[in-house]
Parts: sequence; structure tokens; C-alpha cells
Amino acid sequence: MLSVLNDLYRIVRPSGLKRLVAVLAVTFLQAVVQTVAVFSLMPFLSAVADVAAFRRSFVGRSFVGLVGEGSDNRLMLIAGSASLALLVFGNLLSLFAEHHRNRYAFTIAQDLRTSLTAQILARRYSYFLGVNSSVLLKHLMDDAGRVASEIALPALDLASRTLVVLLMAVSVLFVEPSVIVVGAVVVLLFNLFVMKPIRKRALANSNTIMLGFRRLHFELFQTLGGVKQVIASDRKDYFVNRVSQASEQLTRAMARVPLYAAMPRSGFEVLVFGGMIVWVLSAIMSGENLTALMPRIGFIAIVAYRMMPSLQIMFAQAAMINSAQQALAEVMALIAEQPAFSADPARPADVLVPGHADRLGWSRHIRFENVVFRYDGADEPAIRHLDLTIAKGQRVAFVGSTGSGKSTLIDLLIGLLTPTSGRILIDDVPLTYDNMHLWRQAMGYVPQELFLLDSSIAENVAFGCEADEVDRARVLRAAEIAQARDFVETGQAEGFDTVVGERGVRLSGGQRQRLALARALYFEPNVLILDEATSALDPVTERKVTEALRRDSADMTVITVAHRIGTVRDYDVIHYMEHGRILFSGDYDSLIATQERFRGLVSNQH
Repeated sequence: MLSVLNDLYRIVRPSGLKRLVAVLAVTFLQAVVQTVAVFSLMPFLSAVADVAAFRRSFVGRSFVGLVGEGSDNRLMLIAGSASLALLVFGNLLSLFAEHHRNRYAFTIAQDLRTSLTAQILARRYSYFLGVNSSVLLKHLMDDAGRVASEIALPALDLASRTLVVLLMAVSVLFVEPSVIVVGAVVVLLFNLFVMKPIRKRALANSNTIMLGFRRLHFELFQTLGGVKQVIASDRKDYFVNRVSQASEQLTRAMARVPLYAAMPRSGFEVLVFGGMIVWVLSAIMSGENLTALMPRIGFIAIVAYRMMPSLQIMFAQAAMINSAQQALAEVMALIAEQPAFSADPARPADVLVPGHADRLGWSRHIRFENVVFRYDGADEPAIRHLDLTIAKGQRVAFVGSTGSGKSTLIDLLIGLLTPTSGRILIDDVPLTYDNMHLWRQAMGYVPQELFLLDSSIAENVAFGCEADEVDRARVLRAAEIAQARDFVETGQAEGFDTVVGERGVRLSGGQRQRLALARALYFEPNVLILDEATSALDPVTERKVTEALRRDSADMTVITVAHRIGTVRDYDVIHYMEHGRILFSGDYDSLIATQERFRGLVSNQH
């Protein structure tokens, strides 16, 4: 439990120590008021049982000195009213404290999700090549939520109830010390022989729950991510069965959680009330005056009555914390994985703004110097000792067979991958993390795998801008160049306000590709990088897009990866790649005239 609390403290510390101290202070006040409220019943019960004896007792004399002399009825009325008032105030304070703890706990979840998302996005792109997205979603959605609702909140409530129980135990110590001494021994034995084995089983069950959640997320992510293929191939039963199997494993483990909470709770209930019965019977058998004993019996019975719900909830919360330990362990492991980049907290987050001046200035060339890149676990490099210069304003294309290294070269250029050796320079300035955000401000990029937001067309074009910050004039201009304006304005019911659906499911492949190109142009880049950006377009539309880019972006440096050679026929330079190297370069006509491999590549497309 101490290790859990230590990890929890590391998580809540960024949310603010003052807030934590405030929550703990309210919790402490709640415990004190509840204890005083229960303890205030003792004078009332004593006065009701034997008012004369009560007046002679130390408590009675102190009470009379506080409220003044009066009739017996007045004395009992004041004692009862004071006790009732304290009980009402104590319960109201408990409601306030519980609300305060709930709000604080779920603020932790919000802060944790935000910080984890920022940390994940600060990592190199290569990190995402080795991790399943369903695992990251599980960490951000389920694990962060469980840390708040099943660890932080129960831990705070456990602290509150533990304090209440301890203070009430102290109050009983003044009334009947033997009950506390015997009770402490019984609790110690109960913890050793009952709680310890249960905690061990609960921890193992927690691990099973963690694996179950991970598998269920994976299966659901696979099924819904490929729903079109699943339905088209009529393999629904296969995927439903896989989800069912994962859910069944998780269900069995989750069903054991209440059992582990109920077992100690039930046993302890028998111990508490059984112990009270034994104590009363022992007192009667020893010949004690039952009338004199009644106030103490009543007081201890009330304390037990108030303590039992807290004890029962404490056992349930301890079981919940045990069951959620793996979620905490997964979050801590994610936090411990330091991002590959050390972001400067003083630098604000990158926000692309049309016409933004804060870009990496360059006027001459982009240069690759002896660049080598090898993917983790790969036997051979994907890029081999590449030397390359791209002049500003040039239109440059990379062609070659699949797996020749074209897309890897593009990923290196935009900073998704970092060279294993060698370097990339912009006007002789090495491209590093410190200036990468400035370089990306200058760049427009259309990847092979398109991603559209489940939002309006305008918001997809102005990617990363709030709806009220979208510049409609720029959207229209970018859509015009990308040959997207006509289909949006004539074929979509709400024009640029039309919502495209998840990943643009309501649009055709060619329409999605044109919107992705418009997105790259919206921010008016001076470098446009196209990775198979027109592969889904028909030849007529592709030609119109190419002509519009040449006409309206004459000063822009355009770098293209293409399989269809006709797309780049008029480019300044075409580089032919094979096995991570550039074998030859030139314009279209010179390569047709001198390079048989290039001629073969062209002829295969006719």
C-alpha cells in the first residue's frame, strides 16, 4: 500500500500541493467533527440512564458548568439538542468533504490525461511504429480514469474513514480501555490470517484485469478500425467471437473483485458484533451492575454502529485499490519512459497560423550529408549513405519500386525519423529538435495514409484551428488549387460546413486526397511535400491539380514521391531510388534517353 501511495503522490503532485493539502484538511476536520458528534452522545445517554449519577460524574460536572444549573429535563434537553446539532453538522460536513474529494480526484484524471497525451506526442515517430494504438488509448482512457476513480478517490476516502475510526477508537479508550486492547489484538490476527492472503489473490486478479482490458481494447480497435473489410468479407462472426472471448476473460476477473471486498467485510462484522455480545455477557456473568453499564454499552454500540459502515467501505476500497494497481503500474511505466525529445517548457506549443513569420528561414538549399537510417530491429538500412541537394524553388521527384526508401527519405526530411548517422541541413544549418518546429511551420505535407477529422470540411482544411479561427478565404483558395472547391460547393449539402464522418468515410478516396492537399496548402508553405498525394485521383483531375500547383505556387519548393511517372513528368529533377540509394537523377527527357530502368518503369505504366 505504501508503494501505491508513493506512486499516487508522484501523480497528484503536478496537480498542485495546495489543493491536496486543502482536501486533506477538510478530511481531517470531517473526522474530528464526526468523532465529537458521536462522543457527545455519551453525556446524553448517561443523563437519560441515571441523571443523578451523571451530575456526580466528572463529565456531568463539566457539562453543568458549561450550560449552567437547571432541572433534569433541561439538562437532558440541552445534551440531546447539542448531540443532534453536532450529528447534523457532521453529516453536512461529510457531504461537503466527499464532494471536495470527488472533484479533486477527477481533476487528477483530467490533468493526468493531458500530461500523458503531451508526453506521448513529444516522442519520436519511431516510437509509434513499435506500439499498438489500442494500448495507448487504454492508457489514456481507462488507466488514467481508473487511477482517479479506483485509486485516488478511494485512497482519499480511506484516509478520511481511517481517521474517523481511529478517533472513535480513542474515544472508546477513555470509556472502556479493555475493549480497545482486545480489539487491537483481534484486528492484528485478522489482518495476518485473513487479509494478507486475500490481498495476494486480489493483486493477482488485478494483473488479470489489466491483461483483459488490454486484450479487449486491442480486439475492439482491430474490429472497428477495419469495419469495412470485416463486413465486406463477411467475417463478422470471427471478430465478434474474438471480442466475446476477450470480454469473457475480463468479466470473470471483474466478478471476483466484489468477492475479495466482501470476504473481509463479512468476517470483520462478525468479529465486531460478536465481540460486543461476548463483552456484555462477560460483564453480566461477572456480576456488574447492568444499570451502570448501560451508558457504556449504548455508547460503544453507537460507536460500533457508526464505525461498521466505514470499516465495510474501507475493506471495499482497499480491495478496489488492489484491483486497480496494475492500471497505476501501467501509468507509472508510461511516465517513466522519457520522451526522446527534451521539450523546452518555456517554448509555447507549436500552433500553425496562416502567414506566420516564425518559420525556419532558408534561401538556398536542403542538403542530406551521408545520411544513413536503419529501422529498429532491421537487418539492413532503409537509407544508405545518401548525399542529396534540393535547391530552393525546385520541383523534385523520387521514383522507384516499392521498398526503395522513398517514403523513409520523406519521413527523415519532415523530422518524423532521425538519421542513424549523417545529418540534414537547411542552408547549412543542421536540422535538430530545437529548430524542427520552425521547419515544420514552413512545410506542407500530404502523406500516403490520409487522416480526416470527424468534423466539417472547413475545419479539416484548416487542420488544428478552432472553428471560429478558420480563415474562409484561405480555405477557398487552398480548395481551388487542390481542385476540391467544385465538389464541395456543388456536391455537399452544407458546402464547407459538411461533416465528413470518421476518417472522412462519407467522401470518396479522391475527394479525401484533394482535401488533404488543400490542408497542406492552407498554411501557405514554402515547401510542399507530397507522398503519393494524387494516387487516388483520376488522370484528368490529377492533371488539373498538377497544373494548378505549377501556376499558383511557382515559388514553392515541391518534393514528391510518385509511382505514376506522368505526375512528375515536368519536374526539374527526378531521382530514381533503389535499396535506399539514389542510382541516377535527371529530368524526364534525359532519363528516358539514357536510363533503361527508368524507361522500363515508364513502359510498365502504359
